Amino acid sequence: MNRSRRPFACLAVCLLVLILFLRRQQMGKPSNATLFGRILDTSGGSVGKATVTITSSATGFVRTAQSSDSGEYTIPALPAGEYTVSVEYSGIQQAEQERNSAGRSSGELDFALTPGGVAEKVEVGATSELVETTRTEVSTVITQRQIVNLPVNGREFY
Repeated sequence: MNRSRRPFACLAVCLLVLILFLRRQQMGKPSNATLFGRILDTSGGSVGKATVTITSSATGFVRTAQSSDSGEYTIPALPAGEYTVSVEYSGIQQAEQERNSAGRSSGELDFALTPGGVAEKVEVGATSELVETTRTEVSTVITQRQIVNLPVNGREFY
């Protein structure tokens, strides 16, 4: 081989070894995905401050996030696997969807929430005296002194 080509050949071999080494290191890293989306109500308005929970059915991995005022959410660094994504907000029914995160990809998952899920219970605990509506009488106890001092027509006052 020509002496002028020898440094180039050595450099090419070194670069090839370096590329193969770096590629092998990348293959050993776990792959992560990002899930993002919007939370809307049935009229198309955004639902801010809703709680988004993602749960792995296989490992029990749970991560929560809160949507912004414009209804957008992002959950980064999710390992590959099957997930259940649920959204909760006060006064709105809980929504749930299944999602498969496959490798280093980003996925979009939007929710449209319907109003409902609010239960209202009213209890009245006041008691009142029984009122008898069929009888009209007034009853009081009169003492001996009141009877003696009653003015009666035809009674002598002496």
